[in-house]
Amino acid sequence: MWHLDHDSEKVLKKTIEGLGYELWGYELLAGHQNTLRLYIDSMGGVAIDDCAKVDQQLRAVVRVEQVNLGRYRFEVSSPGLDRILFKPEQYEKYKGKKIKLRLRTPIENQKKFVGVIETVSGNELSLKIDQEIKTFLFSNIDKANLVIGDQQ
Repeated sequence: MWHLDHDSEKVLKKTIEGLGYELWGYELLAGHQNTLRLYIDSMGGVAIDDCAKVDQQLRAVVRVEQVNLGRYRFEVSSPGLDRILFKPEQYEKYKGKKIKLRLRTPIENQKKFVGVIETVSGNELSLKIDQEIKTFLFSNIDKANLVIGDQQ
């Protein structure tokens, strides 16, 4: 999985926090135009004007600080209601909530799971799936999102 280098991530995070937001996480979307999508959050939520403000400031900082994004353009987005979970502390924040996750390597020939977050411990996540507890290594989770309402 591709990651920003430490210095670039630090500059982006500092800029976003300086504007009063949190860098929730980021993901690389490969395709016709490779895109680095930065997710921002705040206590009061994030509106399109917030994304535009952060985008404008980041573009200036990227030029001035010569942040290395490689061959990727970036965009700023809200994590939304069905937000992607990136870090163990984010999973902990949503303990007791339903998530869907996709694994890098299948377990028992299965890569997709939906369950309720039971525990977050060290490098492991436990989900309650149909009255059974299953444990997953964070290093094997490709993507995880909150499940809103009855969607699965």
